[in-house]
Amino acid sequence: MKVDYTLYAVTDDAMAPELLPRAVEEAILGGATIVQLRKKNITTREYLHLAQ
Repeated sequence: MKVDYTLYAVTDDAMAPELLPRAVEEAILGGATIVQLRKKNITTREYLHLAQ
């Protein structure tokens, strides 16, 4: 499968977790073809929970 990098969005590490779903939705609706979840200094478990 070829990945489309036409518009690559990256979330802001400082963004409040409760705002993340709406921000990702807006990025996709705005044309983002791929979204990178950026969050430093959290455990893998916390990262996976946030991504879900």
